[in-house]
Amino acid sequence: MWKIKNKEAVSPVIGVILMVAITVVLAAVLYVWVSGFMTTTSGGVYALSTSVWTDTDTAINASVISTTPTAGILISSITWQLYNTTSTVVAAPSGAQYWSTTGATMATSEYLTAGCSVGFTAPVNGTYKVRAIVGGSQIFESASFVVA
Repeated sequence: MWKIKNKEAVSPVIGVILMVAITVVLAAVLYVWVSGFMTTTSGGVYALSTSVWTDTDTAINASVISTTPTAGILISSITWQLYNTTSTVVAAPSGAQYWSTTGATMATSEYLTAGCSVGFTAPVNGTYKVRAIVGGSQIFESASFVVA
């Protein structure tokens, strides 16, 4: 049988070094694991929110409250849809227009940001929802509203 002559454990300095090393390794493993949940596809995540949609005859418009990313969404990448909630027919609105925070008309090469406005013409009177689609993904859907 073995006899232990020195009954001391690992020195306190070595013990602290081992604890720090184990903590660093566990933190690195946790970081890699969590970062795997945060990957995005197709260029990023987009979101859009607007004020209540209002109408004048069949012309409808709303102000943009916020966008993700906050730098804005390229107007030419947005596809708008009017969803007619009474007959479940999706219609593409006509004459989409964009206005900057100063009221100037915006080109499709510009970015839609908070404070801008968007408007277009509904094909007929009815109850609608507005949808915005970017990169094949729906990023916004309004509450129902009536165009009279």
